[in-house]
Amino acid sequence: MLTSTGFGVNTGGRTSPIVHSTSSGRPPPQGEALRSLIQDRQREVSDLHALEVAGLEKQVHEQKMALEDAAKQQETLAADFAFNLTLIAERDAELSAFETAFQDLRQELHDRDGALSASMQQCASLQEALLAAEQQVAARQQSERNKHGSKWTKQSGQATPQRAANATRPKLLGKLWQ
Repeated sequence: MLTSTGFGVNTGGRTSPIVHSTSSGRPPPQGEALRSLIQDRQREVSDLHALEVAGLEKQVHEQKMALEDAAKQQETLAADFAFNLTLIAERDAELSAFETAFQDLRQELHDRDGALSASMQQCASLQEALLAAEQQVAARQQSERNKHGSKWTKQSGQATPQRAANATRPKLLGKLWQ
């Protein structure tokens, strides 16, 4: 049976060297050659370990760089997001102000339309009143003509019927617009 070191066989308390043969049929190295072989193998293992550590360190460095890039991107995105939120809030406030101004203008336009409509009705009423007054004046003039049988003249100190009608028109308009 092999011992844990592989250098001998335990045969009832005695250890005997194991003779190994290599694939070439030569016996295994002994003494100084064995130490040299062990040192070579240790160097190979150490070199492989160093390569593995260097590869792992490179991976760690690459992952740190990727993590830093991701952190920078996250910071940039967070700043952009905050900026965009500010823009949206400002735009919403501006839209709200425009909406309020639009509603105020719409109400003012409605009020002006109402005032215009009332003014037009008042104008129509005034025109009707003016027409009625002119008709009354014309009727009175006709009645006066029929009574007197002749037209009024300037020589008698009275105005002509047309001048009398024109004189009453501004007085009526002045009263109606007050």
